[in-house]
Amino acid sequence: MNVKALRAFCLVVTRGSLAAAAADMHLSQPAVSRLIANLEYELRLKLFSRDKRTLIPSAEGRSFHREASRVLAGIEHLPELAAEIGAGRQAPLRVVVMARLASAVAAPAFAAFAKQQPQISLSVEVHTRRDRERLLANHQFDMGFGPLPVAIAGLTAERLFSSQMIVALHRHSPLARKRVLKPDDLWGEPQIALTRETLIRQQVDAIFLQARRTPNVLMEVSSTALACQIVASGVGYTLCDPFAASAEGGQRLALVPLAPKFDLDYGVIRPEGTQLTPPMRALCDLVRHSAEAILRRMTATGRPSEKSGRN
Repeated sequence: MNVKALRAFCLVVTRGSLAAAAADMHLSQPAVSRLIANLEYELRLKLFSRDKRTLIPSAEGRSFHREASRVLAGIEHLPELAAEIGAGRQAPLRVVVMARLASAVAAPAFAAFAKQQPQISLSVEVHTRRDRERLLANHQFDMGFGPLPVAIAGLTAERLFSSQMIVALHRHSPLARKRVLKPDDLWGEPQIALTRETLIRQQVDAIFLQARRTPNVLMEVSSTALACQIVASGVGYTLCDPFAASAEGGQRLALVPLAPKFDLDYGVIRPEGTQLTPPMRALCDLVRHSAEAILRRMTATGRPSEKSGRN
């Protein structure tokens, strides 16, 4: 594949016009147009729709751009990487993490790692489960942290810690006074649910199905953080893990254990055929300790945040 054509395509998408891309590449507009036409022919994809003199990314083009921009960034980083290797410096450790763990669990662990091993730089990204696992299987990251089990082949996973699913409610909800909550207690209450493709939504649906209850889904959102924020604003409840709740809602949330208990496993995930190096093991230990600290606080206070007790 022609790297110049790939760069032309990405520039047209990001800069918004053929003229701007041509100016950035110091080429004529017809030359950039030919590069894109050749790329479309090679890929057998229609990357743009033509509206008079305007190029509008097609659905295929938008999907391709998400991956092409990453590949192009990697290619452009190669000279810098080669210089680091030539100077005897270690390449950055590439880590991908799920959003639910990023703020409460991963951030303190990454900060501690930077202090303990300042000679190793981290390159960290947050992605959805589907993208995270695909990127790891394609060796675009060295390791990742997320829920288990994994959904695709080509990955090796190792459990690091577990938590229990909890019910997050506004602290003034009458249900917040209960020691545990069952699906029967929640039946009829408005639920802020995750979208259907998420793992936790599938787990929640299985819990209600087993209890022979149908949840009253008020709205669906794609982010656990957003669900907790909506609940903290006084609307409904959501089912999540303590890590998501610890980063959102603050003192406005009450967290009540779900009964019967439902375990959620989390682990380190890496491309199949690779090994965890000592620095990677050290990072795993820090992530585990960070998660366990949150769980200990929740056991002691009923909340995962350090500042609170029950209200």
